[in-house]
Amino acid sequence: MHVLVGYMRNNRHPQKLAKLTALICSHYDIELIYIRPRDVDMNNNTVTGKILVGEEWKVVKRDLPSLIDISQYLFKQKNKEVINYLRNNSILTFDRNIPLSKAKLQSELSKDKNFDYLVIPTQKLKTLDDLIDYLDKYDAVVLKPIIGQKGKGVYILNKISDNQYKIGYRTNELIWSYDELLNFFNNEIMHKNYIAQKYISSRTRQGDPFDCRLHVQKNRNGQWQLLHSYIRIGIGQKVMSNVNLGGGVSDTSSFLKANFSVNWQEIYKQLITISETLPYKIEELKQVNLMTLGFDIAIDRDSKIYLFESNGSPTIKNIVGESAMFRVNYYLYLLDKNKDPSL
Repeated sequence: MHVLVGYMRNNRHPQKLAKLTALICSHYDIELIYIRPRDVDMNNNTVTGKILVGEEWKVVKRDLPSLIDISQYLFKQKNKEVINYLRNNSILTFDRNIPLSKAKLQSELSKDKNFDYLVIPTQKLKTLDDLIDYLDKYDAVVLKPIIGQKGKGVYILNKISDNQYKIGYRTNELIWSYDELLNFFNNEIMHKNYIAQKYISSRTRQGDPFDCRLHVQKNRNGQWQLLHSYIRIGIGQKVMSNVNLGGGVSDTSSFLKANFSVNWQEIYKQLITISETLPYKIEELKQVNLMTLGFDIAIDRDSKIYLFESNGSPTIKNIVGESAMFRVNYYLYLLDKNKDPSL
């Protein structure tokens, strides 16, 4: 039976993921139509969008799709009317959720005995005294914006003495006096919603920072499954493994064997367990059904695992084909789940 599925994004032109998803959809007799919020005609229950014909996207008009793959970034005030309309007339792969900041995520996980081992001590910064107290408590702290992207604005800070501090940013490292730190805090931190976290030394044997990205998606049965995992290494960087600034990626098991030779299998098992259980906790905290998540995991020299952060829209540049396949299988799950029993 022919089915129409909407793929709603902000971009004017469909991206690579949309094209691959459309191609896979056609195998299952699903027609994918690429639409934006402005393409919805609420008066006539129709949409004007683009479908893939051969290698070209063609503009067509169709009835409102029964299922819409919708981006979380569309849930803005300017789209409120059309989003409310879609809620009442289509199945959405995502809906508005409860905000879950980095600090709140750590706080909530600390209350759950199944996940408290992942927690990094975290505190929101209001004054320089908050930061100094945190430095006195821990050997080093990481400063990061509550809403951050690709490692921008992330610093590592060490206290050398009462009037000397070492700060690292990307590949740079500086020594500051207390007055220089105060000036930096007032200009860069105080009014920008920053948090301080205990610094977790997640570094290779060569001393470069790394983390493990776990990319999970819903499968044909509507269950979370590990789609891909890999290690991101920030070669020559002071703070974090931001491959956008230089560095590379590595296969997870090969990396663990090389850097944690004794405990690598146990670490790998823990990563798999996280990928199979933590997504359900995130959905519980956000009070919404999700389709895809990314987790950034730290592993210190004692083989202890921590959660750096959870990402509701992780990059899929290196796994776009696999992601498209999972996406279509989740469409099939949702369509079967919501099938009219009278048909």
